Amino acid sequence: MKSSNRRLLFGILVLFLCVDLLTSAYHYYHLCFDGDLTKIGTPIKWYEAIMQDPFGIHAVTTGEMYSGAGRYMCHWFTVFWCKYVFDFIHTFVANPVVSIYIMTASVAMLVHVMFLWIVMLYVRVIKPLDRFYTVLLWCFATIFIQYGDFYHSIGIIDRSPSYIFFYGLQLMFLAFYFYPFFKLFHQSENRFSFLTHIVLVVSSIYLAFSSVLVQPIFFVLLAVLFVAYLLFRKEPKWNYFFKNKSVILHFSLFFLLCVYAFYVSKYNSERTSITTVSERYYLLLKGIYYLLTYDLALPFIGLLLGLNYYLIKKSNQSDWIQYFNRNYVLIGLFAVLYIGLLPLGGYRTYRPFIVRYDTFLPVTLALVYLCVSTTMYLLSSLKWTNQTKGYVVFIASFMLFFTYADRNLERNHNACQHEVLYYMHRNHDTIIPMPLHCNVGTWNTTDYYDQEVMITLNKLYKQWEIIEPYQTLKVEKK
Repeated sequence: MKSSNRRLLFGILVLFLCVDLLTSAYHYYHLCFDGDLTKIGTPIKWYEAIMQDPFGIHAVTTGEMYSGAGRYMCHWFTVFWCKYVFDFIHTFVANPVVSIYIMTASVAMLVHVMFLWIVMLYVRVIKPLDRFYTVLLWCFATIFIQYGDFYHSIGIIDRSPSYIFFYGLQLMFLAFYFYPFFKLFHQSENRFSFLTHIVLVVSSIYLAFSSVLVQPIFFVLLAVLFVAYLLFRKEPKWNYFFKNKSVILHFSLFFLLCVYAFYVSKYNSERTSITTVSERYYLLLKGIYYLLTYDLALPFIGLLLGLNYYLIKKSNQSDWIQYFNRNYVLIGLFAVLYIGLLPLGGYRTYRPFIVRYDTFLPVTLALVYLCVSTTMYLLSSLKWTNQTKGYVVFIASFMLFFTYADRNLERNHNACQHEVLYYMHRNHDTIIPMPLHCNVGTWNTTDYYDQEVMITLNKLYKQWEIIEPYQTLKVEKK
């Protein structure tokens, strides 16, 4: 490619990335803040126990069950964000209503940026990229963050801010945890520094007691690594990795912590078992069918992976063919094991078919890595021929197709919430009647009739300076 054309394309890619990030920020700002965010961020009465028993010692020793057992770090991070991050934003933004939505948008944007950075780190370990291909990678990766038509199959950043704290954010932290091991495997001369050891120990404690997905992901990953050990242990790179003392030490610690945290989660009063295991597996099959047929996201991802595999096989680069062959097999095995074990994790009425975009997220991230890594390898390695031009056109069309799927932004989606919050903020009465036409900080307006919910909302809105300390929100009983 001519240098002038390369500079022009680089400018177009930078513009595309900036527009995408700004559009995403606009979308995140217009998300509603939901019922769980206020309940966890305050916290409400039934989440006070988890804040007082971070590692579940009281639950294990007494047998007491309470909400959120084994998920302390997610609750702590939500409380931290709703207090300290809000206070920081409010220091610069005087309007408390605007500050609330900047706060919720900021955690979504944090996950978005972390996602792009993590994908870049992992891909650059296996394939060094210059500035041009790094920006191209970011442009290609960002299209997989879907909040429009493809959200219900491959949504990475939840439309519910409280769920972001429990799913997307924690999986980004988990990806950062695995990165030093990924780098160690591919660059055997690399050694963990003392600081890296400390960070990994602290991270393992944090992650084990965070998202409900972390423990099963790690257990399944260990199973996949065991299969890899049986198949590839005689190869120098694999042999070095499996016998590395740092790997053994940190994975053993993380495994023990995950086992204990998994046991603590047995005391989570929010667990439900209203269906049998066989019924859940039947529902899982329906869920997989809906996931694959609800929209075209996963079929098109499958098409891209199939094409990339075919082109890599034709490239005659034996080392890369072997490497990506194993990537496809191991990621496929991870997906099968992980999805196959989902029904054993319980049942939620709001997730009727066991698998949906949030529980499918680990597989989505693995598929995205495979898509990005194979695509960047092909674009940066293939010689500029007619076949290459055709592939570039396909990738550009793929990106435009996914971008077009996100065209329906939720403009003014939280306009009703803004109206209610400004009504409360501008009201100077001692007793403020709670408007009942719009749910603000709850899942439903009927939640306002719950005394604990109203105590929580009063406390949080005073903390956020929506209402004054002398004011009280009240609901007129029917």
